Amino acid sequence: LQVFAANSLSKAMDEAQELYTQQTGVTFADTQYKASGELNEMLSAGSYADLLISASKGSMDTAVKEGYVDEGTRVALFKNDLVMVSKEGSGLSDQGRHP
Repeated sequence: LQVFAANSLSKAMDEAQELYTQQTGVTFADTQYKASGELNEMLSAGSYADLLISASKGSMDTAVKEGYVDEGTRVALFKNDLVMVSKEGSGLSDQGRHP
């Protein structure tokens, strides 16, 4: 498989690919780690990827709009949440979810 993935995912992707190969026997021909916008530029220039994993919703929206990704195959894999933990008695309270 040829994979294009965001730079920030390199460590996790390397581990996931190794595990996937062990479990399935499927190998990865090459994985390109670059900024999400740069990956779109590569696709625009004619590069090919079996899998595009972007760290930016906007870049993925562009990939769909430009026809690099079939909307029907698009899946949201990750969510970016901030979690704060404090010691008991700190006076901080649960603030809930804010948009």
